[in-house]
Amino acid sequence: MRRFLEDHPDGVSLERAQSHLREAIDFEAAEADGTEEAWRAFLDRHRQSSRREQAGRMLEEARAFREASQADSREGWEKFLADWPASPHRGNAQKRVEEETRKEAGAFEQANASGAAQDYRQFLEQYPRSPLAAKAKSLLEERVAFDAALEQDTEKAWEGFLSRFSYGRNASAARKRGDEARRRAEEALKSAVDEGTSAALRDFLEKYPEGKGRPRAEEQLREAVDFEAAGAQGKAGWERFLGAHPKGVHADAARAKLRQLETEALLRQIEEHERAERESDLEKLVRANPSSTPAGAAAREALTRVQEAVERRKREEEEKGWELSQTSDTVELWQQFIASYPNSTRTNAARKRLEKARARDREKERAAATVPMPPVPYVPDTVESTVKMSPEALRGGAA
Repeated sequence: MRRFLEDHPDGVSLERAQSHLREAIDFEAAEADGTEEAWRAFLDRHRQSSRREQAGRMLEEARAFREASQADSREGWEKFLADWPASPHRGNAQKRVEEETRKEAGAFEQANASGAAQDYRQFLEQYPRSPLAAKAKSLLEERVAFDAALEQDTEKAWEGFLSRFSYGRNASAARKRGDEARRRAEEALKSAVDEGTSAALRDFLEKYPEGKGRPRAEEQLREAVDFEAAGAQGKAGWERFLGAHPKGVHADAARAKLRQLETEALLRQIEEHERAERESDLEKLVRANPSSTPAGAAAREALTRVQEAVERRKREEEEKGWELSQTSDTVELWQQFIASYPNSTRTNAARKRLEKARARDREKERAAATVPMPPVPYVPDTVESTVKMSPEALRGGAA
């Protein structure tokens, strides 16, 4: 265009050529500047330009480049490159894509290194359309589930987590925590069962309401409640308990309680028999209860005491009988002593004393028989019959 103007300085088309020259110069300047302002100024100055359509596209490209620069994100630059593959800004845009990609990857690695839910959320807020967003969302979902399971920290909670994320980044930690939770629950259940009280078992069920040990704890709780109630019902209560729980954890204790009540009842019987000195009843209890049992030992001791007391009274009575017999020294009392105490060590002596008493009585009878009769006084005939009567008849008549 400049050559044309140099060759035809006075030509008819000079003005037109000059206009085309200005347009070309302005187009080149706008192209070199590449800004929206430059292209908008070109379009304002050359409203009838044949290159107006091209300038409009260049204005759109400049506007897109500005918007991508303002957003300065990987997806923004990628959109710019997709929309304007031949743009003079392509190199710069590709560089920014690479920089943003590295920045996103670094942010993701930082969030992944911490593994915290807030770091994944922050990454997704900054890079919602990142190729790594789907992975970040998956890791966030896993982390939220892990934190929820951690808050409960029960075997069931960890099993629920692993059913969803068995191959997740937190799966190994979840398995370890699940094992620890199971051990804690098992130890807590064992402790509650060993204590055996309804309070301990209720505490376990309150702390582990969904634990695997719940069925056993509920069964043990029912037994514990029955056991505690049986204590206030005496022998019948323990018998009912054993009927309902013959193989329960409290069965041995219940049998011991029942044996204790039975033993206490036997001991009371023994005391009553001893007070009444019922030897035969005590002998029955001795035969029925081995000496190794409390009742058997008590019955034997009571029987011994009763027998000793009976023997002591017999000795005392024998002593009194002996003293009385010695004092009176009569045949009747010696006979009574021998009859009462045939096995006494004094029986032989009593027999000798009896013989002496008998001999003494015989001697008295002989002496009485040899005493001479007094002379019979003279009485008149009128009283002859009276005189001839025996002394016994006279005494009878007098009576």
